[in-house]
Amino acid sequence: MVGMDLRQAIMPLPFKEPSQTLYSLLGTLVDSGRRFASMADMKVGEMNGNAPVGTTMAIMERGTKGMSAIHKRLHYSQKIEFKLLGRIFAMDVPMYPYQVPGAPPEIKQTDFDDRIDILPVSDPNIFSMSQRIALAQTQLQLAQSNPDIHGPNGMYQAYRKMYEALGVTNIEAVLQPPPQPMPMNPAKENQEALKGGALNAFPEQNHQAHISAHLAMVSTPVAQANAAIIMTLQGHISEHIALMSELQAQQEVMASIPPEQQMMMQQDPNAMKAMQDQIASRSAELAAEIQEQYAQALTPPPSEDPLVTIRKQELALRGQEIAQKQDQFEKKQNLEKEKERNDILLDQQRLDQQEEIANQRDQTARDIAAMKAMKG
Repeated sequence: MVGMDLRQAIMPLPFKEPSQTLYSLLGTLVDSGRRFASMADMKVGEMNGNAPVGTTMAIMERGTKGMSAIHKRLHYSQKIEFKLLGRIFAMDVPMYPYQVPGAPPEIKQTDFDDRIDILPVSDPNIFSMSQRIALAQTQLQLAQSNPDIHGPNGMYQAYRKMYEALGVTNIEAVLQPPPQPMPMNPAKENQEALKGGALNAFPEQNHQAHISAHLAMVSTPVAQANAAIIMTLQGHISEHIALMSELQAQQEVMASIPPEQQMMMQQDPNAMKAMQDQIASRSAELAAEIQEQYAQALTPPPSEDPLVTIRKQELALRGQEIAQKQDQFEKKQNLEKEKERNDILLDQQRLDQQEEIANQRDQTARDIAAMKAMKG
């Protein structure tokens, strides 16, 4: 109606607004859910980096019970969903949305039958990045506490898992893998032994040549003066002997079995085990024979009396001193003889000059006398 008050034309809703009690309940539920979801991450983030491993794992397990249960249920429901999708694919037989190398693009029922388990690739026991970092850091601390028992790749794998937990993509750019041992010739292996490096034997090497080269190195004075070098070379020689005996034993056993029987033995696990036991037994016999042949060469010479060694050194120094004095005496004699020859030559030259001067004077006197006679 024209001229009517605007407030009279608006009708309020026929129900009340949310009460303050309902609003408070909503806020309580939201805060409780937020605390419950962030509780595990807070526990993991507040842990001390130097805490013991047992304490760290106990705190993580206690603080992640709720989130772990939720995450495992999500993992389980995703597993059920994948199975349902696999069953649908097996019944519907659609086309693959990508190219299948060497096969038709149609999905086969055998690709999704009961023999195939379709599972999520996620880990239901780890639900957050902070938990993954804490586990990787704990593993890194264990590897750093005793790196010897973790092998040559233990520290590398521990650091790699730490970078993977941090989400680093180009790990190879910042973390170089440890160098793998490569076959070397005997001279380089002897050089590594002098430096204190580790030596490795490989099956394809010429074991006889390596053993001979290392035995020659053991007999040198440099190696005899250092027990660590002898131990390194002896261990390396034993490794070559083991590989050489295994190779010879395998060749002998395989040569004694016909090829037809070898093919049949490959299909029989018991026959293969018996053949391997025979190779191992023959390898032990050959290793004992080879080791006995080189036992004398590997045994270091008996050490002599220290007083005898000192006396030999004194005699060697005395001999060097006598030889040096003899050399100096001979040089002095040669210098004196050379000086004497030079003096004789100088005297002879002086006499020749005096005689030449006297001859010139006589010739001059005769010339003057002849000129006077001609004038007279």
